Amino acid sequence: MYMKKLFLLLMVVIAMTACEGPMGPQGVPGEAGSLLTKVEYFTVKPSDWEFMGPSDNPNEVYYRYTVTPKFYSELGDKELEWLYNDGAIHAYLFRNFDQNGETQTPLPYVLNWADNNNKLCIETVYSDYTMQDVAFYIAYSGANQDSSPTQDMHFRIVANW
Repeated sequence: MYMKKLFLLLMVVIAMTACEGPMGPQGVPGEAGSLLTKVEYFTVKPSDWEFMGPSDNPNEVYYRYTVTPKFYSELGDKELEWLYNDGAIHAYLFRNFDQNGETQTPLPYVLNWADNNNKLCIETVYSDYTMQDVAFYIAYSGANQDSSPTQDMHFRIVANW
């Protein structure tokens, strides 16, 4: 009991006597800059997906949807190159779109489940981009490798440069 009280007293003394030194000099001002952001939404119907066949993995098939974002036409070649080399495009999948509990999930998104025969099914949604377009992919592997998209999928991309 004595040790607990002594330890508590020591902690209180340390906490009450800890000090902060003088603040150092202000750093060198940086260059003025800005972050440009563009946001775009896409709805992809089941018939919009292009079957791409098996991937490098023989137990997986995948589909692709390619789109040129509208804001690409607003950018010059230099801005597109800047976006590609020094910026980023982040893609999100809406889950429970227009319903209570709607969420945006950053890609890649991987969903695993067991089918009625307790076999593993895997659905992977991912994206990539070039200076010409943005592509979304759905890959099916495991027991559901013969699957295909069956419902509308809703995506959002955010470009920063």
